[in-house]
Amino acid sequence: MSNTDVQQADQRQKTAADILPKLNAALEQYHVVAEQVVIRSIRFRDEYEQKLQNKQYSVVQGKLDEAKRQGVGGRAGDRHLRARHPEGHQPQARGWNAKIEALKTQYEVQIAEIQSRALQYDRKRRAEADAFYTASEAEGDLAEAKAEALGTRLKTSALATPAGRVYAAIKAAEAFKLGEVG
Repeated sequence: MSNTDVQQADQRQKTAADILPKLNAALEQYHVVAEQVVIRSIRFRDEYEQKLQNKQYSVVQGKLDEAKRQGVGGRAGDRHLRARHPEGHQPQARGWNAKIEALKTQYEVQIAEIQSRALQYDRKRRAEADAFYTASEAEGDLAEAKAEALGTRLKTSALATPAGRVYAAIKAAEAFKLGEVG
């Protein structure tokens, strides 16, 4: 999956559905069949993760350089404003600062809301996955117990037949050891 595919729920679900037959083929030797795949976390290889971080750094650095060239941010912008308005940032500058602060606050609220929804989604999905895992584990334990009980019952019924009694007698004779007679 690419980093853009990871962000799309439909693509993650499609990948989980596509991997299910391969997983079942690998689990077949254990007589296990997976019914569902739940993607709980995703990690990229270290090299790819480093490339993503470098790309993000380059983009941010490019925007910063562009802003400096245009004289919008940083000290160059402040000197430019002070040169035109020595008594400080005039009403136009204060208006821009107010707009910037308002937008900053608005975006911080939106980010907090998104993070809250993401946390709720994560907790919900993890709880569902944990419940599914627990139910599946309980079903597996029940099937194992039933198989063991069936094996015991079949062994008991086989030993209850005339041939089974002969077999039990042979095993008892093989296990019987006389001590020293003397």
